[in-house]
Amino acid sequence: MSKYIKSLTSLRGIAALIIVIHHFSYYGLPQLVQYNWSDSVGTVRSIHDWISLPAFSLLILSLSSNTKGLIAKILNSSSILYLGAISYSIYMVHWFIQELLKLLWFYKFNVNFGSDFNEYQSLISLSLFTFVILLSASMIYRFIEMPIRSYLKDINLVKKYIYHQ
Repeated sequence: MSKYIKSLTSLRGIAALIIVIHHFSYYGLPQLVQYNWSDSVGTVRSIHDWISLPAFSLLILSLSSNTKGLIAKILNSSSILYLGAISYSIYMVHWFIQELLKLLWFYKFNVNFGSDFNEYQSLISLSLFTFVILLSASMIYRFIEMPIRSYLKDINLVKKYIYHQ
């Protein structure tokens, strides 16, 4: 398949996704019921929630089909690859830092964090929060995750080649 046809197919797929999402958001979304089996109480989810993940997955897939394009270059940049490498550490640390921040803020000022912020203060706090999370995740990745990963690989090699297990 030629580059032109691949690009045209990708653009048609993106346009179709945008049209479908716009149609559902403009004309209203039927409600689907999702049951939480642990307490048997139904929570209402819109169809937008159900189509967002596959739609954006297809969008990324269609954009990544062209390996020489701008999107492929951005996704293969060293900063994006590093974020992918530390993504598990980000996932593990962000909730803890968020809850610690809220607790300390409430203890110090007796108000919920961000409840009285203006737009500028919200932007500054989000930037600082993001910086702290990225810094913490980088340190956890470097000093905890990588040494443990290396140690576990060594143990596996020892078991495999020395003890023949």
